Amino acid sequence: MHPGSASDRPTDASLRKGPLFVWRSTCVACFGPLRGAFLVAGFRYLKCSRCGTLQLEESPPTEDLAKLYQSDSTWTSPKEPGLDDPRQEQLNTGRRLKVLGDMGVTLDRVFELGPGRAYLAHALVWRGSQVTAFEAHTETNEHLRSLGIETISGLSQMQGEYDTIILWGVIEHLGDPWEVLSILTRRLALGGSVVIMTEDASCYLARIAGARWTWLLPPEHVVLFSRLGLELCLRRLGYELAACRRWPTDIRAIACTLLGRERALRLRRGFRAARTGGIEALRGSATFMKRILDVNIWPLSEHKVYRFVRTSA
Repeated sequence: MHPGSASDRPTDASLRKGPLFVWRSTCVACFGPLRGAFLVAGFRYLKCSRCGTLQLEESPPTEDLAKLYQSDSTWTSPKEPGLDDPRQEQLNTGRRLKVLGDMGVTLDRVFELGPGRAYLAHALVWRGSQVTAFEAHTETNEHLRSLGIETISGLSQMQGEYDTIILWGVIEHLGDPWEVLSILTRRLALGGSVVIMTEDASCYLARIAGARWTWLLPPEHVVLFSRLGLELCLRRLGYELAACRRWPTDIRAIACTLLGRERALRLRRGFRAARTGGIEALRGSATFMKRILDVNIWPLSEHKVYRFVRTSA
């Protein structure tokens, strides 16, 4: 996932029609009471008084979010190949594999929801895993199938049983995370794992940045769980937290938080221009700075990787 500015993202006009929205009255994670927190780009985030999870007051229906993700330029999931840095993606994939191994995740039968360009899925297949994936962006999903990765066109097509289900930078995009997790759970073996990498709404930077926190990206980021909120949500589905790791910080996200939205927008545009325009000097500088500062320093860590084990049916 990449940080961006809400004011510069294309948005589906239908997402702003009030009657189509699902209004929240209690926390999606723990059913706790909600209170107003932040107004970002015309969207209002609420915060749970019990667990600290942030969620949009008006949740776009799943169908409208699906239409949004057919766009090739959503800020958190750009589809432009020029935005990829192969060296950085290789590094990140290696990190993911190491974290999965350190947490004791079984990787024989794997389902990945929202694999993007499927760097992780490719690596798992190469290592001998049986991998099935579903990417909401239809064109990308078809491309993954052409590369030999087994894909489905919707969660209703899931078959069989999996040892591990992976949602890497995905759960914050779901209009109804409870419903999706319920569907996935029905296909997970008892004792199997759900691995989730997502922003932590209770992290230090989120608490001090407030409305400036760069991961407040409506309407794409619908629910930003706190660690407690995610634990409570998964516990209701019969899971126990088995492991949790901090994920290295993305310096671009910190820069966006510190600069504020307007200056961060100009920075983001420059970065995208350097990537898509093939300006090697700028590309190299951006990558070099990211590698220096993309480190696991806990006060700056905004994301966590969780392994939840299904302990009851």
